[in-house]
Amino acid sequence: KKTLWSDSHLSHYKFTYQIGCFCLPREDVVISVNDGQVVEAFNTPSGTYLNQETLTGLPTVEVLFAKAQEAIDKHAYSLSITYNPQYGFPEHISIRWSKDVPDDGVDYFIKDFQ
Repeated sequence: KKTLWSDSHLSHYKFTYQIGCFCLPREDVVISVNDGQVVEAFNTPSGTYLNQETLTGLPTVEVLFAKAQEAIDKHAYSLSITYNPQYGFPEHISIRWSKDVPDDGVDYFIKDFQ
């Protein structure tokens, strides 16, 4: 699927990013990417724009592919990925690091891709 993403040659795109974990609730973030860099982001539904320092911690599609690869390399207990059929990016990544720790999982979602 990464090949499908690479072959699409998308250098400018926007998506809504959601992370699910046993952590503090947070708003979804609308992320704009230009040439592999996050250039703008705002929380939704509040519309609060994030400052430049915060942008560096936000993922691109490539970063999410890397998170999935990290789960493979570190032998996560379970990994499930749903790919976008048109562009091949991961629409949902679900990682559970240990079968014995119920709250160590994380889910990443890409929605409203444009």
